[in-house]
Amino acid sequence: MIDNYDPSNDTLNLLVWQALKQWDTEVLFTLLKEKNALIRTAAARELQIRGGESVFKETINLISSNSEVLREMAAFILGQLGTPLYPYKYESLPILLSLVTDSNADVRAATAAALGHLGYETLLDDVESALMTLCSDESSDVRACAAFALGKSSGRQEIKDLLTAMLSQESVGDYADLGLELLEDKEKIREEGEILVQI
Repeated sequence: MIDNYDPSNDTLNLLVWQALKQWDTEVLFTLLKEKNALIRTAAARELQIRGGESVFKETINLISSNSEVLREMAAFILGQLGTPLYPYKYESLPILLSLVTDSNADVRAATAAALGHLGYETLLDDVESALMTLCSDESSDVRACAAFALGKSSGRQEIKDLLTAMLSQESVGDYADLGLELLEDKEKIREEGEILVQI
């Protein structure tokens, strides 16, 4: 992903993204191997937006790649493929779950984030369990992505307790706090809906 985000590069990001809109899908897949994180992430984002069966199938092929970068990019693409409708959500979930135990922390972090994106309405039980497991990962990036993604969870007490315990972790606490805030907002919306139904 794009590390050390620098807002002064917004113009460059926009120019790269605009340029890639003109490129063939096949070429975009070759750009996923770029050493420059900006280019490969912009190419992956363009693939997400294009969506379609061919992009989905080619992305699945990347999951078994020996390249950690390509597996990370595949997880990233699957997390928002076909934005905003996510037509491959249910086909993507088992594929992403297979990456939860990947040997590379960047792949696991991208996977946690992707699972969170696909759980924008609610997380399935097996996804929720996988994210809870990732909350004890050795990598703080993985734990942070998992904590944020759990903000889309059922919000059961066990998850709230887990996120609360993560608040004191360096580089993770802010994401755990955000996860708790998302759960709180979700609870308020549900309560307001129940009140409206009663009226």
